[in-house]
Amino acid sequence: MKKIALVLFIAILSAPALAWCDDIPRDVMVDMMRAALPKTLCEHPVYKKCFKVSTKDCLQTVGEIEEPCLSEASEKMPKKLKESALEEWGQKIGYCVGTAFVQKYGDRRVHSKSCDHPPSEK
Repeated sequence: MKKIALVLFIAILSAPALAWCDDIPRDVMVDMMRAALPKTLCEHPVYKKCFKVSTKDCLQTVGEIEEPCLSEASEKMPKKLKESALEEWGQKIGYCVGTAFVQKYGDRRVHSKSCDHPPSEK
């Protein structure tokens, strides 16, 4: 799950709208996560390789399961986020969505050495 959170974090940081912000409004962070999350997760190599789920189904599912995660995180986030806080919140939201995805599609998981034991984070 950490890999997905990192990908989401990078996608958020690369957004031009945030490049000039010192304090990022919570609503902007949540909106950007909402926009980036489905495509980022569904195109991630781990999910493409390790789950037998079509891109269409993945995008639809992530669109559905992300809302509870974003709502819960939004309630706990400060109104303004420092750039340094983006990684923390990206990880929390990514973990929530990734966990819900695995719960929904656990029966479609590919069991292989690389999927059952992905490389460690460095």
